[in-house]
Amino acid sequence: MITVLIVSQKIKINEVLASSIIGGLEDTINIISTTDTREAENIINSEKNDIDLFIFQVKMKPKSGTVLESMLRQKKRYQDKPILFLT
Repeated sequence: MITVLIVSQKIKINEVLASSIIGGLEDTINIISTTDTREAENIINSEKNDIDLFIFQVKMKPKSGTVLESMLRQKKRYQDKPILFLT
């Protein structure tokens, strides 16, 4: 199962991305979506999640997508995982 984390402060963007990514692959893709950067940090720091792809909105508050990316790259298990940025 592939796990994707979508972090965008616009709920509609999260919904559109999730439905586009899943597109009939419900059995093979797990989407985790949040509009809260603090919640995203908790998800990233949780040992129960093994995320394969990250999608971050660049401009968010209180932390931007690039700040989340910097935090993410400090974790050995996520150093080589792909990140897409929404601008």
